[in-house]
Amino acid sequence: MKVAKSLTFTRVTKDKIIYEEIARELGLPLFIKPANQGSSVGVSKVTTKEEFLNGIEDAFKYDHKILIEEAIKAEKLNVLFWEMTIQ
Repeated sequence: MKVAKSLTFTRVTKDKIIYEEIARELGLPLFIKPANQGSSVGVSKVTTKEEFLNGIEDAFKYDHKILIEEAIKAEKLNVLFWEMTIQ
């Protein structure tokens, strides 16, 4: 299973977030998301500098740390688990 390459930034290191460098390193499109959010809230798929800058601001609304990830082509698989107790 392929794992997306990513970069992590915090509000303290926000000034090191440079669109051109990150796009060159990870390619486009990119995904920007809050690091500790457990859902799709605050997640942005970006292909332009304007979307990138907006995505950074949006992700920081939900967490002090964000991830910027490369996009990978893969199938999404949702799996449901539950436990049954028989007495």
